[in-house]
Amino acid sequence: MFRVIILLLCVVFFSTDRSLSQRHQMGVSLGLSNYIGDVGSTYFVYPNAFSMGLSYKYVMLEYTYARADLYFANISGYDADSKEPYRKDRKRSFTSSLFEFSFGLEHNFFKYDLNEPLQHTPYIFLSLGVIAFDKPTFVARHRFKRDSKNSIQNPADREDFNSSYLHESDFDYTFVIPFGLGYKMIIKRKWHVSLELGFRYVFSDDLDASSSRIKRSDIESGLGQTPFLDVINERNKDYLGNFGNTRQNDMYVFSSITLSYSFGRYVCPCWD
Repeated sequence: MFRVIILLLCVVFFSTDRSLSQRHQMGVSLGLSNYIGDVGSTYFVYPNAFSMGLSYKYVMLEYTYARADLYFANISGYDADSKEPYRKDRKRSFTSSLFEFSFGLEHNFFKYDLNEPLQHTPYIFLSLGVIAFDKPTFVARHRFKRDSKNSIQNPADREDFNSSYLHESDFDYTFVIPFGLGYKMIIKRKWHVSLELGFRYVFSDDLDASSSRIKRSDIESGLGQTPFLDVINERNKDYLGNFGNTRQNDMYVFSSITLSYSFGRYVCPCWD
């Protein structure tokens, strides 16, 4: 899949008449994001978190641009938002954040002359990118129970001790395939506004903590032996409770509005 996309991008880019590629656009995007996976709503478009980004576009052909995008987004999922009964009963949730950089192609359906006002067209895009995301991990703490004077109480049985779990975050990296559609128009010479709906297929199933792990266990002296250690391992496994479809990777969506400015040497509109 990677080879096909990279080959397509390279063929289009290097086969372009570079004499026509003298027009540039820079843009700022604001919008909302949503996650699609094993936690929360099952709707494909369910904006519930903030996102923002920067974009650069380069005119290659009359209808085709190269584009590079840099995004920051928060993503979250709450089983309470789902219409699936089993998710509501499960009551899982997560929040995370990510940075994305991608490079790809954008194709206009209609002629879009950057030097004429009130031009407008729908478009589609396909890119290849990488994300750095907040991957949830946990620190497990296992302690003897204590009385009001903070003195250790002798366990009544092998399960008579306290366990708690602290959330920590590690950044991880993976590839994404952004694709989607939008509609753009020139509101004034050199100024453009566009509405875009972009889907991201992620080469990972870890955005939602469905396969999270114990980063380390902080075990009080005396508990790190049988029979307590067996209980500790059971509690750690039950707490993580890895869930979901491990054969289906996560996705997320950006719903955004972008304001762009054109600059560079004038491109003759007589492409034909």
